[in-house]
Amino acid sequence: MSPKRRFLAAMFGGPVDRTPVGNVVSVVTTDLMAAAGVWFPQAHLDAEAMAQLAAAGHEVLGYDTVMPVFSVVQEAAVLGCQVDWGSPSMMPGVRTHPFADDGPVRVPDGWLEAPAIQTVLAAIRWLRAALGERVVIVGKVMGPWSLS
Repeated sequence: MSPKRRFLAAMFGGPVDRTPVGNVVSVVTTDLMAAAGVWFPQAHLDAEAMAQLAAAGHEVLGYDTVMPVFSVVQEAAVLGCQVDWGSPSMMPGVRTHPFADDGPVRVPDGWLEAPAIQTVLAAIRWLRAALGERVVIVGKVMGPWSLS
């Protein structure tokens, strides 16, 4: 049974050959970065690096899923926050707040074209081409509570 079939069968209550292992958040550690040869902050900013590190969750750790978004700051970067993209031992963090008042938040035109979003979309395309038939690719969408 392929990892993808195993995971989806379990999600829908079907029989599986073993308990599937999946994660909807980051599984990245410094040991996994070393095994993949990809490090933060590069894996947040470069689509191929992001995809390779996500794939290591399957290829090195044996997970039935891969998840290419390792932080929660992509949308904040698009909204104009200054982001520190981290280091091998530190996750990214938002450094500034772009709003002067409590008025409505305006989503910038072309936000899907912003580098932080394009990196994720390109990494998903890379993963789909490389692993999509065998492994579940898990996406992530942030909501207002994670942007506040």
